[in-house]
Amino acid sequence: MSRVTRALAREWRFLEGGVEPTRLLLLFSLLVMVPRYHRFTVGVPMVNQHTVLQIGAPLLLILLVYRENPLDWGLGLGDVRTGVLVTGMFVLLYLPFFLLLIHDESFSAYYMVRNAGGSLDWEAWSLKRLVSLATMVRTEFFFRGFLLFGLRKRMGPNTAILVHLLPYGMAHLGKPELECYGSLLVGYFLGYLSLRTRSVWYGVFLHWFFSSAFQFYFALVGAG
Repeated sequence: MSRVTRALAREWRFLEGGVEPTRLLLLFSLLVMVPRYHRFTVGVPMVNQHTVLQIGAPLLLILLVYRENPLDWGLGLGDVRTGVLVTGMFVLLYLPFFLLLIHDESFSAYYMVRNAGGSLDWEAWSLKRLVSLATMVRTEFFFRGFLLFGLRKRMGPNTAILVHLLPYGMAHLGKPELECYGSLLVGYFLGYLSLRTRSVWYGVFLHWFFSSAFQFYFALVGAG
């Protein structure tokens, strides 16, 4: 019996360092999977299973399981000066890719279909942008707040960024090919930005800004 106990203790020591990242990744994976199979709303606009399970549940886990302040998981403003500077630089650097993507046939076909029948009705447009903003907040907090900050505490920043890219890139499967490949590069930068500034809000702005720019361009083309 003592040999069995020592053997189990030895194996536990071998696995112990990976217990916390494993738990976090399992929880994250469940919060990705469950909303795909169980759809519901709670009677509040824009609050559905994704909002509850990918914003509400992570917040509860941070507070009740990890017993930490959600502001330390990317929800604070962080380093504002660096955030504004790097965000502005990224907008300028991304412009050539924006021009490349809008002229890619698969990309334009995908977004033209999504904007089929659209017009420049500003009221409808504003509502869509509001829904898009809520989606970007959920995406950035879920991937680059809950997952990335949780992994950073256990793995360090570089490994955490690389690991978080795997589910983020796979989440883009089914989108245009160039966008799917580009999600790895963009995701790496947004992960760096979140950890560098200690905030997801600069990523929220960038994600929402370029999504809105693409949607506006293809709505404009469709209306024309």
